[in-house]
Amino acid sequence: LNGRLSGGEPPDDIVDQLIEYANESGGKDNITALLVTVAKPPRRRYKSVARMRLDALRSGELFGDLSFRHLALLLGACRQEHLEPGDVLIRAGEPNDELIVVVEGSLASVDVEGSRELNAGDHVGASCLLTPRPARATLHAVTTGRCLLLNASEFNHLVVTRPWLGVTLLRHLGEHLAETLDKSGRRELL
Repeated sequence: LNGRLSGGEPPDDIVDQLIEYANESGGKDNITALLVTVAKPPRRRYKSVARMRLDALRSGELFGDLSFRHLALLLGACRQEHLEPGDVLIRAGEPNDELIVVVEGSLASVDVEGSRELNAGDHVGASCLLTPRPARATLHAVTTGRCLLLNASEFNHLVVTRPWLGVTLLRHLGEHLAETLDKSGRRELL
């Protein structure tokens, strides 16, 4: 029977085929045929939340070449924030000691010079991990989304308790800050 029914849509005379199969198999009277169609489950359109978090950390230049193990340790030090459109994550001038990484959705960073949109993998506040200071911009959700927040105290704990990871994170952070400084057109004296 399986050979008759495998693949594609069932034929129009499927009930007759089932009754014939039952009779050929020794059925004698009152044969009932029941046809059940099982649809394939829909393809997963969304990644798991854990996978999206790892991908967001990995996609930025700050943590892009960390091993899975190091990313998992870093992820364990972060907290996640769920945001709805209009939610304010931080206001300009408020004290800030957190790196913020967008996992999904989009955020707007608004300051006196204008605004820019942040999407999955983008981050702000890297320098605040080393020196907490007032936020330069207000950060609010444009769409529903999630972000990861790593505060300076958790970052310092990772640096102290996981020296190899700490050295790697500090090197990445230094490279990122130097690149940001170069892009700004400012040159620091050596």
